Amino acid sequence: MKLKNTNKLPDDQRKRLQAMIDRDGLEVTRKRLGISRHAMERAAGGLTIQRGTAALLGQQLQET
Repeated sequence: MKLKNTNKLPDDQRKRLQAMIDRDGLEVTRKRLGISRHAMERAAGGLTIQRGTAALLGQQLQET
């Protein structure tokens, strides 16, 4: 059995991330959360991202 190494952000976190991008802009949000632009765009778009990136984003979004 092959382990899946990707996840999608839960809808509530995805919506919170998109609201931050809409309010502050992609670059400011990216720097604040410490994540690449590509990963941020995928996460906000509901696409799969690396499991560790999803965990980091989830933690960062709870703290903001």
